[in-house]
Amino acid sequence: MQFPICSRLSFLPFEGWVTSFVISFPKILGWETVNFAMKPFYLPGVLPFMLVAILTIFIHRIPGRKVALAWKDTVKD
Repeated sequence: MQFPICSRLSFLPFEGWVTSFVISFPKILGWETVNFAMKPFYLPGVLPFMLVAILTIFIHRIPGRKVALAWKDTVKD
């Protein structure tokens, strides 16, 4: 069974784990009623994408320095 499906089944403990991490931006532009909240690990494509991205580093034997540089460039933009 795939993890995205497991995270939606209420009798399994996964839903609590993936919904516990929340990125939120309250009072956007100073407005009390304009808020944003996202549970990134509850989105079905995030965890498989992260797994593939990490596995790709090892499959292609990318040196750690190049991985660090790629992450630095990604976060900077």
